[in-house]
Amino acid sequence: MKRILFLVVALLILVGSVQAASVPGTSDPENYPVVWTESVYNNSGSALTSGTVVVWDFASSTGTYADQCNWVTTQSATEGVITTAGVVVSNSIPAAGNGQIAIRGVVPVLHNVAVTASTAVGTSNATAGYMADFPSGSTDQCILGYAINTTVIDSGIPETGYVFVNPSLNYD
Repeated sequence: MKRILFLVVALLILVGSVQAASVPGTSDPENYPVVWTESVYNNSGSALTSGTVVVWDFASSTGTYADQCNWVTTQSATEGVITTAGVVVSNSIPAAGNGQIAIRGVVPVLHNVAVTASTAVGTSNATAGYMADFPSGSTDQCILGYAINTTVIDSGIPETGYVFVNPSLNYD
């Protein structure tokens, strides 16, 4: 009987700890942002710094489950690219290394063009890995999330703005 009880308790503990993404089980939303993260592999050829917008790179992934691997890269400067994955939250993800990206939650995101607060943002058509206002009237593209606040751009120097990251498709 003790063995059965032990197995049931062990199974319950294991079931509670298995997650595909790092979704916080408990949080303190009054004092800290709740950020969901995903482990990824950097296939961009160079280090990805914190705040960089990344896209899924399924076409380049290799291995047993190649089409399902979490490979990311920066997109050539294209606005609203449909494969938008999230934002790097690791200090840096080295080339051919592993790290974490935010897939939901409030995080700082790089930009070097004016971004309007309280509006949808997506990938920039000016600089790969940066955000910009989501183009109005765009169809079948991906929104990175919504800008909460932004910093003033001074001579094109990269800045960060806080974005509620929640990549989603825009079918309008």
